Amino acid sequence: MTRRIRFAGYLPVAICLLFSPLTVHAASLELTPVVAHLAPLNSQVANIDAPLVIRQSASTAYGGRLGVWIIPRVAVEAGVLVGSSDIELLGGGGEPLVLGAQMLQMDLRARVRLTDPNATNGLDVIAGIGLSDLGDLLSDVGEDQGIKTPAKVTGIIGVGGTVAVTDRIHLRFDVEDHIHGANFEIDEDNFGFPIDGRTQNDLVVAAGIVIPLWQD
Repeated sequence: MTRRIRFAGYLPVAICLLFSPLTVHAASLELTPVVAHLAPLNSQVANIDAPLVIRQSASTAYGGRLGVWIIPRVAVEAGVLVGSSDIELLGGGGEPLVLGAQMLQMDLRARVRLTDPNATNGLDVIAGIGLSDLGDLLSDVGEDQGIKTPAKVTGIIGVGGTVAVTDRIHLRFDVEDHIHGANFEIDEDNFGFPIDGRTQNDLVVAAGIVIPLWQD
């Protein structure tokens, strides 16, 4: 129950990011609803000697980004992604234990246009910082054993492309690496062996429709 409350508590923060006052002095404002494929490239926790492996499955996430082009080549975006995933716990040579999880990612990023900013199609580089959180049943049932899943600060790098469909509607495709510490923290004293929490690389491939809201 406490995990669900903490997970839901981030939603007001996400809303504040999406409606940031950065928009006040914007040259243009756009909203991009997105669907994304999120693929964790590493196991969250791995200890081959024990053995113990905790890993998160790939998932589909949905969300949106509010972007402000502060100058023709540079935009600032606030984004939110929400989705469901599975957490697999493997150990002791038995069958893996699979539990459901809810994933939340929020970020603030810069988008820099590499190509002509006046062209209908564009190529961008992306860099930013955000927050990655998991609300999962494993930490709910294992909290007394020292299993926790605190939110982690995330670094974001990537590339993006924009393709014009009409004068006002554009398609946007982004490929990003979301880098953060392992979401799982485990009390080694309760398990009797060292725990290797690995740095995570979440590959995020997102597609969306860019909807202009206002332009100076």
